Amino acid sequence: MSRTDGLCGALIGGIMALGILFGRNSAGDSHYKIYALTERLIHDFENHFGSRNCSDLLGCDISTNEGDAIFKRDQLGETFCLDVTVKTTAMVLQVLEDQDDIKHTLIKH
Repeated sequence: MSRTDGLCGALIGGIMALGILFGRNSAGDSHYKIYALTERLIHDFENHFGSRNCSDLLGCDISTNEGDAIFKRDQLGETFCLDVTVKTTAMVLQVLEDQDDIKHTLIKH
């Protein structure tokens, strides 16, 4: 996320894609579906990768000079980040395929 050591950009992109498809268009629209789909994507992402945090995933903090040097030296953008992006896209597609069966764990429908 713009080298701020926050959430993984691929995960954010996946959440944004779901939001475009299922987000609310007005304040009166229900938020249950997008909450449920987002929760599932985050759950699947964390189960697969072990974290949703960029530094944890990369093994370096790219918001620092030292971490940026490691990121560039090891070509993590071209290798690891590309792989995470491809796998996250597959996870989003799976969430879309399973959407009718996905319910949020904390929201009563």
